[in-house]
Amino acid sequence: MKRLLIISIVSIIVILAAAWWFSPEQVIKRRCVSFFEVLSIDPDKPPTTRAMAVYALHPLLASEVEISTPTPEDANGTFAREELESAFSSVCQHALHCSFSKPAFDAVKIEGKRASVTLTLHAKVEFPEMRIADGPFRVKLDWRREEKDWMLERAVGEPLEIRPKR
Repeated sequence: MKRLLIISIVSIIVILAAAWWFSPEQVIKRRCVSFFEVLSIDPDKPPTTRAMAVYALHPLLASEVEISTPTPEDANGTFAREELESAFSSVCQHALHCSFSKPAFDAVKIEGKRASVTLTLHAKVEFPEMRIADGPFRVKLDWRREEKDWMLERAVGEPLEIRPKR
């Protein structure tokens, strides 16, 4: 009897954990974390190794992605997946530093096959001739559920003002 009770309790815990892990909200959060991990480039690795990150970016992007960011202005617009992969390949080869902290999720809203995530993170993106980002950002990511997975279709980023404490 005691053994059956333990097995039942363990089974319930496993089922609840699986339901939580595979819930759409948790899947979306993991996709967001993966996205920023892919965009973070280890500057100690050679450019050819860094460029391999493009292959990890491909399964996260919809066929077209809308980007909105204050810098650089050329990065704003709607781009085909291939254009973004090419641009990211160039970033991988030329960036002095490209890192994103683990996101802090402010809101995750899922409606059917669409999801919208608002988060904050620290971004640092630096090239030899310019620093594109260095500080906290609020980011909104819009995802669309396709056949197999959630695909990023819109990314909006804006720097957060750091107000001094009084």
